[in-house]
Amino acid sequence: MSVSLVWFRRDLRLADNPALTLAKSRGKPIICLFNLDSIRVRRQDVDPIHIEWELDCLQVLKSDIESIGGVLLFNYGDVVEKIEEIHRMNRIEAIYGNEETGLQWSWDRDKAVAKWCESQGVKFSESPTNGVIRKLKNRDNWKHQRDSRMEVSVIEPIGEIIAPFGMNSDQIPTLTDLG
Repeated sequence: MSVSLVWFRRDLRLADNPALTLAKSRGKPIICLFNLDSIRVRRQDVDPIHIEWELDCLQVLKSDIESIGGVLLFNYGDVVEKIEEIHRMNRIEAIYGNEETGLQWSWDRDKAVAKWCESQGVKFSESPTNGVIRKLKNRDNWKHQRDSRMEVSVIEPIGEIIAPFGMNSDQIPTLTDLG
């Protein structure tokens, strides 16, 4: 059986989450994944307090996901390698995520995931959640596009989701666990 993968990056919420809502609408079991990029942890613009805050938020997200029947997998390292591992065990049909606005390293990571998806025949869908419009040729229609995004209604609560049978959430490490 194939699954949908919801890739949580820095948008760690269930409420009003377009990627999770889209994945649920497909009717497949859902695996939620958070990947802490080792490249990001080593960057000079990232302080340990940023990572500690994310790990604390992940504890809440994990509890929230489990309360609606889902699972949250955690990985520290390369996201493409983790996605490949999940794909070998569960055949991913599609990956859903909310667009992240970040730096060059995160853009390169997102392009690597998109390239992997294309090579494997896996759909890759990123939902915009802000006014940043990727791949604009010019800014002629930017305001209209941005305004359209900002007028989108709040998404109703997700309700229950189905995880693959027998799969459990990973433990979320502490900052000390990560070294």
